[in-house]
Amino acid sequence: MSNVVIRKAQSADCARVLELMQELAVFEGYIHKFRVTVPKLGYYLFEQKSIEVLVATVEEDIEGILVYFFQPFTYDLCPWLVIKEFYVSTVYRGLGVGHELFNYARQEAAENKCSKIKWEVLTDNSKAQRFYVRHGAQIESDWRIMSIDIATDDQ
Repeated sequence: MSNVVIRKAQSADCARVLELMQELAVFEGYIHKFRVTVPKLGYYLFEQKSIEVLVATVEEDIEGILVYFFQPFTYDLCPWLVIKEFYVSTVYRGLGVGHELFNYARQEAAENKCSKIKWEVLTDNSKAQRFYVRHGAQIESDWRIMSIDIATDDQ
């Protein structure tokens, strides 16, 4: 798709980015835990700067997002770019929007001297897994994701 523009999110984008994050939460089954608001998103993105968001625009409408952060000083003393959220609206899937977003993230990783890009994908999301493999990804089977929920005052 030739009319896709990838850029870093601006504060005016937060409402649309939030909508796409909510769509992803529905798709992945955690909407009941979803607590992001426009002010919180803006805070972490523009004030604390703990996350970054790439947006894919098609005819100036945001139709895809890639939320990421840098994990510093891993075993090789090079940061990793960690993708936290990657979502393209249903209408634009399969048209190259995700490809453009992913390639931009690869450029970001290279510019920041990262040695790896890392992310999680649902085990039953075979379409996403095929997409990533086409982009050179390998499924790592040596590691298991583990987590502990921590209650916060916001909940």
